[in-house]
Amino acid sequence: MFWRSDFRTSELFIGDIGRRRLANQLSMMQDVCNRKGSKVSSIISALAALGKGRELFSEVLTLLQLYYVLPASSTTAERSFSSLRRLKTYLRTTTQTRLNDLMTLHVHKDMSDALDAREIAREFVLRESRRCQVFGTDF
Repeated sequence: MFWRSDFRTSELFIGDIGRRRLANQLSMMQDVCNRKGSKVSSIISALAALGKGRELFSEVLTLLQLYYVLPASSTTAERSFSSLRRLKTYLRTTTQTRLNDLMTLHVHKDMSDALDAREIAREFVLRESRRCQVFGTDF
């Protein structure tokens, strides 16, 4: 149950949550939520029903806010490492800057697909006169 915590969360967020206040508020939450259940959604609805009285549960509200911003899994990080492994085997020797740029393009593929390659090539060629001589200016 939500209020039967061993307070490990307060150790992680020591600057965000007061341990003693949280313990007191969680013991009061038992009385408030006995009728509602122990799911996070039912705790939120119980707090909403209190109106201005929910200010008494400031540490619980902070705990709920932290709960909602914690990632549910490490999928994004694992996906990034898988992408990096594929790129490194493909490129073998490359500078760190180039690898970072390619990783950004690969991870944000939906945005990079929306880029206009012709416009990027035109801008690249027009930056130097030597490139204009080699590639021309007809786009």
